[in-house]
Amino acid sequence: MSQNPNQSFCLLFDSDGTLVDSELLNCEAMSAELALSGIDESPGYLLHHYRGYMFSAVLDELQQKHDIDLDADFNQRFRQRAALHFEGRLQPVAGIVESLRQLSNAMCVVSNGPESKLELALRITGLASFFGDEVYSAYTVGSWKPEPGLFLYASRKMGFDAKRCIVVEDSRVGIEAACAAGMSSILYKPELTSADAEISAATITISSMTELPRAVQEIQDKAEHDL
Repeated sequence: MSQNPNQSFCLLFDSDGTLVDSELLNCEAMSAELALSGIDESPGYLLHHYRGYMFSAVLDELQQKHDIDLDADFNQRFRQRAALHFEGRLQPVAGIVESLRQLSNAMCVVSNGPESKLELALRITGLASFFGDEVYSAYTVGSWKPEPGLFLYASRKMGFDAKRCIVVEDSRVGIEAACAAGMSSILYKPELTSADAEISAATITISSMTELPRAVQEIQDKAEHDL
C-alpha cells in the first residue's frame, strides 16, 4: 500500500464547465457567429446538444443540418469573439478554487479545446498557478474525447498509470473517454438530468465543486483497499 496515497493519484481536469464557467459564453459566441452566416441556433440549444464535443464535429453537424458551407475563417472569428466574452465575463466554476487548495494530488488540465483558449481561460480566472505547464490539448495530441487517447497521453506525461488517474468532467463525452482509458471519474453536474442518469452509474457524481475533495478521497480509499 502506498505511504502517500494523495501523491500516488493524479487528477485530470476538463476545462470548460469543470474549471471555468465558460460553456454558455462559448455557446453565446458561437450562436452570434452562426447568425452572421444565416444559421439560427440559440446558445441554450448549442449547450444542451453539443456540450463537450469536438468543435469540428459540431460544425460538420450544423452545416449538414442547415445545408450550408461555413467559410474557412469561421473558426478564427468564433475564437476571437469567444475570447472577448472571456476577457469581460469569465469566472472560475463556483467552489473550484477552494477545492484545488485543499487537494495535494498531482493535477493537470486535459481538454478538447486548443491550447491558446486553455491558457487564456486559466490566466483570466487565476487558475494557471494550480497547473503550471501541465495543460494538454486534443489539438496537440491529435485525439479528441470521447476517444481515450488524450487522457492516456496526459497520464503518461504526468508519470501515472491509468488506474492511478481520476478524471474530473462535466460532460458525457469526457466520462466516456475516462471509462475507455480505464480511469476513475467524477462527474460534476449541478443539476442532474434524466439524460445524465445512465452515465452516473459509472462515476461519482457531485453537484457542487465543494464536494470534490471528498469524492477524490472516496476513490483513493477504495483503490487502496482493493490493492
